[in-house]
Amino acid sequence: VLSSLSEGTSNAALEAMALELPVIVTGVGGMPEVIEDGVTGWVVPPSNPAKLAESMIRAVTNSSLAEQLGQAGRASLAKGLTLEMQSSAIRKMYGDLL
Repeated sequence: VLSSLSEGTSNAALEAMALELPVIVTGVGGMPEVIEDGVTGWVVPPSNPAKLAESMIRAVTNSSLAEQLGQAGRASLAKGLTLEMQSSAIRKMYGDLL
């Protein structure tokens, strides 16, 4: 659970995804780009403790869904965050700046 009001891309959330754990994050910083709500984890609005609690309860009471999201999160991470893809994205970013 990452309940930040301000965040870049959380290493803790990425590590949890790598371990096939379901992740719940607030929709700040780079997290909505990494986690697809309801597919690879849950993204809740910042400063909304009711939605955060709702997602936490869902993760605890629906273990099959939590497991499914954990597996999808790891697969997404493995597919999208390879060294080749990241270096390509960085090269593109610098190319766009020049």
